[in-house]
Amino acid sequence: MKTKMNKKGWIEVVEVFISILLISSILLVIVEKNSTLNRRDFSDIVYYKQLSILREIETNETFRNEILNIDEENLPVTWENIPTDIKNKIIRRIPASLNCVAQICDDFCKLFEEVNQKNIYSQSIKIYSITTSRDLYLFCWQK
Repeated sequence: MKTKMNKKGWIEVVEVFISILLISSILLVIVEKNSTLNRRDFSDIVYYKQLSILREIETNETFRNEILNIDEENLPVTWENIPTDIKNKIIRRIPASLNCVAQICDDFCKLFEEVNQKNIYSQSIKIYSITTSRDLYLFCWQK
């Protein structure tokens, strides 16, 4: 009789252990899913903000003309040399949690600054005229 009780006790211990493993696994999956959603939400916010800044510049006739009138031999234009009114517009619209720089290129821009960040968010627009086109890139990362 005693041997049956001991076997029943071990079975209950194994059942409890398996139950704890199952509950822990489910909790880990839920926590990981939420952290992934939070990261995706942040990137969506950054991309939306970047695109709204770039669209605002793109639709402003003064800014468009300034960008299109840059001589080809002066390209790419880095953040330090971006026209002041465009730079100020970008600075005013950037959230406090981000660092951003803009560049103007004739085809493709690359980030010239040394940034020690894992996630750099980049958006661009192309500004056209009859004779030329320019790309305006906005690179952002978390502070």
